[in-house]
Amino acid sequence: INMDENWNCIAPSHKSVITDFPKPKLYDEMVVIAEKLAKPFPFCRVDFYETNGEIYVGEMTFHPNCGFNHYKMEWDLKLGEYLTLPERYL
Repeated sequence: INMDENWNCIAPSHKSVITDFPKPKLYDEMVVIAEKLAKPFPFCRVDFYETNGEIYVGEMTFHPNCGFNHYKMEWDLKLGEYLTLPERYL
């Protein structure tokens, strides 16, 4: 399931499944934590678990789908607009 920052379901790849999924109660706190953890990296997905009112980091992933995902061209371009690589990565 792929959700944008406003909790709208999106389908950036051909493998994406559109479905309704409840927004976590602690979503806003998760966003703050994810932004802090991901800040030093050009791309980082932070996965969370919410259990009994507690937030747990499941994993940090530095490339979506191990680099094997095939995005729809419109999403490839849209996601690429968000990525600014520091010179050391060029």
